[in-house]
Amino acid sequence: MLDGKGPGGIELKWYAAGALAVLWYLYRTAQIERQVIALAGGSTTEDAMTVNAKLTRYYPFKDYTDAADALMEGGPKDSIGRTLITLQQHLSDPQAYPYVAVSGDDAIWPYGQRISIDAYPEAVFRVVDTGSHFRGLRKVYRLVGFEPLDIASDYPGVALPTTAVVTIMAGDNWSDQKHTSVSEVNSDLFQGQSVT
Repeated sequence: MLDGKGPGGIELKWYAAGALAVLWYLYRTAQIERQVIALAGGSTTEDAMTVNAKLTRYYPFKDYTDAADALMEGGPKDSIGRTLITLQQHLSDPQAYPYVAVSGDDAIWPYGQRISIDAYPEAVFRVVDTGSHFRGLRKVYRLVGFEPLDIASDYPGVALPTTAVVTIMAGDNWSDQKHTSVSEVNSDLFQGQSVT
């Protein structure tokens, strides 16, 4: 016969109260995380977050006559030495070119982070490159509240929209291939974003 007591003679109502407290803590933690992400500049679902971005193009395969321009563009390899893939290559043959190379802040984006860009819903974009204009004190915000992203393009390429809504595919990255402990997007570093 049940006497209302659990192991050690503790009344079952205290076990139930403890379980409810744990559930409440987990619920509030998830709620707070969603609020932090929203304040950092986006919205979130179970598997995706959106942020505003300022898009520019870079031309990894263009022959530059000016050494400074060539240095700024960074050449045809990504941050671990893989050949970059342009938007035009990916759109023309997604089987041979499975994603578009994107350059961004490597303090935010783990290597290979998959994103989608609203102007190209059929394309797969991955942040695999960076540069001095995306890092630290030298980071350039061309539009306040919009995270800068550079899209690899053929020269002269096609016009890109200047701004975009970027959806981040949570956990879809190759950070283990870059020997980094970062495996998730560091959304705390998005600056001046408004909730989308």
